[in-house]
Amino acid sequence: MSAPAHEVSQIFLELGATVLGLAVPGRIASRFGFSAIPLYLLAGLAFGNGFSELGWSNNPETPAVLSVLVLEDLAMAIYLPLNAVLLAGGSTHKIAVAGLAAIATVAVILLIALRRGKQISGFFAHGIGRNHPAHNFRRAKENA
Repeated sequence: MSAPAHEVSQIFLELGATVLGLAVPGRIASRFGFSAIPLYLLAGLAFGNGFSELGWSNNPETPAVLSVLVLEDLAMAIYLPLNAVLLAGGSTHKIAVAGLAAIATVAVILLIALRRGKQISGFFAHGIGRNHPAHNFRRAKENA
């Protein structure tokens, strides 16, 4: 079954906008002589919409996918500081300190999430209407 023409054209428009969106910060960075990666990261923070645009928060596999993403984030929270020290040419002592700092940070965040997760979620979810995907996901999670 083929997709309607307007869906295909929308995909190409979004792809073109993405290429343009990546090219402009790259050009600005090369003009001033620095890497474009910080600009890409700032653009992702500024223009990212999270789950609001995905439209799949009510699917039954969403909790499993989110669990995998959270576990991947936890692994990266430990892996990236260690990798940064290794790439910077750090000693064994610096690698151990970076590893312990990363593990301690993850442990503190997990402890806060376990003890105050509902309050934190309520604070950030304030103002979410009934039609917002986060509201539907939270309601489905409460009913499970």
